[in-house]
Amino acid sequence: DREHAHGQGSFFGRRKGHKLRAYQADLIETLLPHRQPFLFLGHARVESTSSISGCAIWATHHSILQGHFPSNPVVPGACLVEAGAQLAGLLISWRNQRETRREAGMGVLAGIQRAQFVRQLLADEPLLISSKVRQLNPTAFIADCRGIHSDQPVFEATILIGIRRAAELTCHPA
Repeated sequence: DREHAHGQGSFFGRRKGHKLRAYQADLIETLLPHRQPFLFLGHARVESTSSISGCAIWATHHSILQGHFPSNPVVPGACLVEAGAQLAGLLISWRNQRETRREAGMGVLAGIQRAQFVRQLLADEPLLISSKVRQLNPTAFIADCRGIHSDQPVFEATILIGIRRAAELTCHPA
């Protein structure tokens, strides 16, 4: 097992035939299309087939923070929600890993039903995120995401993740 050999992940048990895993950023990239500077997750742990937790941190020098309150960099709320969406997408991709990406499609943030921002998250503050995901139909999922820092709530959001096939994700020049 690649990740076990490199000490980058471990098995936490099995449920419904799936191996539960911990992922570092390089392994997250095997399941998500995101790359720096827009891959926000540093690591994640699949808790069950419907639950995942992870961590994101935006360093002071992160390009997204350069123009957002530059004297006191605050992580934009849209990035907090996106980190939750990436975490939910990682769980969905993990669940679909037996299918090829072409067959399974890719999870995309399709809507925000509710979002609440409780406190600011400053640069270099780690955000612990949890997401509980439930499937609505073969191409739609609802994710309840929550982010905390130092045991204090930062945000909560309920988001819609839609599955798009590879052909639907390509850009066509106008």
